[in-house]
Amino acid sequence: APPTPAAAPAPAPIAHDIDLHSLKMGPAARFHLTQSGISPAQVTGTGYQGMITKEDVLAAIAGGVKAAPKAAAAPAAKAESAAPAAAPPPPKRRGKKEPEDTVNSPIRKIIASRLLESKSTIPHMYLSVDANLDALMTMREELKSAGTKVSVNDCVIKAAAMALKEVPAANAYWSDAEGIMDNSAVDISMAVSTDKGLITPIIRGADQKSLVEIGADARRLAGKARENKLTPEEFQGGTFSISNLGMFPVDKFNAIINPPQACIMAVGRGRKVVVLKDGKPATIQVMTVTLSADQRVYNGDVGAKMLEAFKANIESPAKMMMA
Repeated sequence: APPTPAAAPAPAPIAHDIDLHSLKMGPAARFHLTQSGISPAQVTGTGYQGMITKEDVLAAIAGGVKAAPKAAAAPAAKAESAAPAAAPPPPKRRGKKEPEDTVNSPIRKIIASRLLESKSTIPHMYLSVDANLDALMTMREELKSAGTKVSVNDCVIKAAAMALKEVPAANAYWSDAEGIMDNSAVDISMAVSTDKGLITPIIRGADQKSLVEIGADARRLAGKARENKLTPEEFQGGTFSISNLGMFPVDKFNAIINPPQACIMAVGRGRKVVVLKDGKPATIQVMTVTLSADQRVYNGDVGAKMLEAFKANIESPAKMMMA
């Protein structure tokens, strides 16, 4: 009988990759490890508790670290057999992007620092009230038909400015050296979102301006803010801030005080609610505003009077038109 042929040699073991998802690292670091083939064991982590960061992986690549070699595959059983063609790389998922760490702009770093300081050092007090917008919306339609455009935000600024004039104790700020300090003017800072971060251009002497003048100032300053063309005088200072999210589906929120100011008003969207009117259910449009106030300057009484005055003003558009 012919001799039994020798069995083919057993294939050499293939090295297994480390499961990167089992390690603590950011998505950007994981991505670059996968793309480079470098093992986490070849990278020195400098992050929190030795966590590998994107910068650690890029530094290792720049330093000449190469991917760990894989174990050689077993030779073919027959020398004359042709090597199989390499499998094509898996197709990339459409829309897939390389993870990136967001680099904060100088403005965002300043904002982050000031907001952290505000929440850490200022005792925030929160007060809310609902204001009926029915009369205001009717007035806006009448003005629109006459060729004059006035936004709800313009009216909010005017109503707040009038309230600060009516309640002088609310138009103040805190000084560590001298305590409560009164402001001599009513300068309203309005929050404007830009691609570089949030900025608060100021409508100076808002209590002295008409609704139309406030609207013109607000549109001009918001446009300059988004184009990064504000001068320092147009955004530094202010005695009271307003942050309006009424264009979004947000009913109410609490804003963070903009130091050295003592108060900021957060404005939610207008929404329909059912109330009893003359004993019968009726639908009205209301808007919730919330004060975030420095309790060293505002006590409950001052905050309540400020909201009471604001509500009376916003619900009496004829009064705002004449002021």
